Amino acid sequence: MTARNYTIQNSSLARKHFKEIFNYSCDNWGEKTAENYMRSLVSGIAAVATGHEPPRINPEISDKYPYILVKNHNIFLEFSGDVLIVVAVLHTAMNANERLP
Repeated sequence: MTARNYTIQNSSLARKHFKEIFNYSCDNWGEKTAENYMRSLVSGIAAVATGHEPPRINPEISDKYPYILVKNHNIFLEFSGDVLIVVAVLHTAMNANERLP
């Protein structure tokens, strides 16, 4: 990955996952905690987009996408030119290879 800024784009699946994570967090730990958790996820993605954090590659986690681990979630990414696409956001307990597009 080169040291450049990528434009971040969320797939429709990732947007769905973000909503589910926020709602689950609100229901279980309150809105403030949910907002803080979401900020952590967004910060992790931004760190990749700006070249500060390289994504991981591990076929045992995903044989298709690089990813980053933020808190309890793996965030699966795809690079297309100058665009960083957030493909999906899955809890670490989930089998990504079975759930990713």
